Amino acid sequence: MSWSGLASVVDGDTLLLHGQKHRLWGIDAPESSQSCLDGDNKSFRCGQQVALRLADKIRHKTITCVKKDQDRYGRMVSVCSIQGDSRSLNAWLVSQGNAFAYTQYSRSFLPEQQQAKTKKLGLWSGRFQWPWEYRKNPQSPLSTTEVYYRNCKEVRAAGVAPLHQGQPGYRAALDQDQDRLACE
Repeated sequence: MSWSGLASVVDGDTLLLHGQKHRLWGIDAPESSQSCLDGDNKSFRCGQQVALRLADKIRHKTITCVKKDQDRYGRMVSVCSIQGDSRSLNAWLVSQGNAFAYTQYSRSFLPEQQQAKTKKLGLWSGRFQWPWEYRKNPQSPLSTTEVYYRNCKEVRAAGVAPLHQGQPGYRAALDQDQDRLACE
């Protein structure tokens, strides 16, 4: 079953098309109320920013959503695309670093996610909390499960230098002498 027409954005991974909500299948985007840290360690409303990017992408374009499932909230879980574009919005959001592969439901968008992470696109250029973790406890500070520092300057600016192997944010690339102590 599919729907086509002009859509509006509910949030970073949900569209409204002909009065029906379509949750984008296989991905998860930050919640509207969620904040992240940019590459300069400055807080920004990442959930709101992702929704705005999606709105800019689909503005005045015909969208087609193909139902894959229905969730417990009654939303269609769909793969949606802009008419004439071979890449789905689902894949586009992940490839731009604006959403994540929701591996609990699908591993389809892991290649796009790895590419965005490698290129430090979108959310990968700073620090964030996985959306599924944020939903469990929206009042908690940024999770350290996905901490990424581009260089030792960022590690020092965050006040966590030196980083020991096993600590959030440690990467061998930051450990110049390979002594399991980065940015010393």
